[in-house]
Amino acid sequence: MFGVFKSKASKPVQSLFRMSVKVGRGSNADMPATLAGAFVPVYAAAENHEDAARKGVSKLVSQGFEFLDFRGLNHQLDAAQWSGYVAKAWPEFASNLPNQAEVLAGLNGDLVIFGPFAGYEPSREG
Repeated sequence: MFGVFKSKASKPVQSLFRMSVKVGRGSNADMPATLAGAFVPVYAAAENHEDAARKGVSKLVSQGFEFLDFRGLNHQLDAAQWSGYVAKAWPEFASNLPNQAEVLAGLNGDLVIFGPFAGYEPSREG
């Protein structure tokens, strides 16, 4: 009887994390043939930075990229400030990235966003 008044447990709101990842070409066919890989900012909704890293790398690998390394630290972002962040960090790519409402709506899902890829050519070292 008293169970009727209990509130239903809702899924905890996840946070948004940013990480910089170095990837190799792997089996991805979309990367130009002259490039060996790329550096890419990855944004993932997760309960903690470790889960965010797993989700981000998993999505890159699912698209055929080879995970090589993380570059720098994994940072937590304020998802409510996404639009302002994009306006400062990637204004020229704003139309290619999800908008504020899409990011907030994706926080309790499998949200993973890739920022612009910065490709690199094969090393000429022996």
